[in-house]
Amino acid sequence: MLLIRTPGPNKTESLLGYALRLSVANGYETPWHIFSHAGIEANAIRGARFPYEKLAAVLGIPDAELEQLSYAGVNKGGRREYRLLGHTLAPSPGYSYLRLTSPAFCPDCVREHGYIDALWDMRFIIACPVHKRTLLECCSECMAPISWLRPALLTCRCGASLDRLTTTEIDESIIDLMSLIHAKLHRKPLSAVRNLTGMPMAKLYPLKFKYLLPVLATIGKYNKRDRPIERILSKEVVASTASALSNWPENYVTLLHRIRREDPQCRGSMFPSKQLDMFYSSLFRRRRNAFADGAQEKRLFRDDFPPFQIPRSHTTTGNFAVDFGRKFAVPPEVKPVPAQPLRFWQSQGDFLRGVSKKRKA
Repeated sequence: MLLIRTPGPNKTESLLGYALRLSVANGYETPWHIFSHAGIEANAIRGARFPYEKLAAVLGIPDAELEQLSYAGVNKGGRREYRLLGHTLAPSPGYSYLRLTSPAFCPDCVREHGYIDALWDMRFIIACPVHKRTLLECCSECMAPISWLRPALLTCRCGASLDRLTTTEIDESIIDLMSLIHAKLHRKPLSAVRNLTGMPMAKLYPLKFKYLLPVLATIGKYNKRDRPIERILSKEVVASTASALSNWPENYVTLLHRIRREDPQCRGSMFPSKQLDMFYSSLFRRRRNAFADGAQEKRLFRDDFPPFQIPRSHTTTGNFAVDFGRKFAVPPEVKPVPAQPLRFWQSQGDFLRGVSKKRKA
């Protein structure tokens, strides 16, 4: 049986937000009545694999009309991937970039547009780039987290209005970063991106969405003073990303210096550290599963800073020690590497090459 009222979805609308709007249009207390009518199980609405086909069936519309709003799908290679408004997110960790079980939104935007934008489904979005305010995450009356199972777009489950939001001061760099992601998600031109804090927008904007988010998240995690393993993006990580990218490239170079200083083996040395190598590996580790070589990202975040990179041609420590002095100039205040350590590293390189040949034989 079809629903009585079936308003069409907006091009940039959240899929779960659309279900909530359908519930309001049909006079239901919560969207759960629609989910139950469509045969959608409770656990299905908590994950990215929301069965939009079942929702399309009770609306009497083709699946393709809701596919653009879906959170997951199958690519041309037959592999499942996470999506948002048709943009491919990171392959398997892409779920961490979606905010589905703990919704948040800007009440001003919902009031002006009449629907919940898919932008608020992104965990990376922590502020509204248009109204420059934090997002609403919990009810000001009952203090409960916002739920999709509520009676209206701006009404909490307890009946209180969600139209009231206490504004807090947002750093300008965060607003600029939110503006970049907003423009990328909605496919707006580069001219629509706000940039008051000197971010490299012209270089960030061309990056594909599925590469941009992991790179930004990695930079934010390394820029934090304490770097616990976080699978779910936090507000601190996003703010840290904005800080590292503002005042480009000075703040980013400061980050590279700090990462290098954290390696005790490289204090007082001109050799790139293992910490930097780990940083770059984490920055580009998903390239193995991607359909591109990531040349743009590597050029922007690594190759444009030669003193902080290890050339890929140096497969052994001995080769790196021999070529290092030829590629990078040593500042006058830094003492040259003694001859003895250089011979040591050469011998270590010869040893490693010998072991590699024996294993291949």
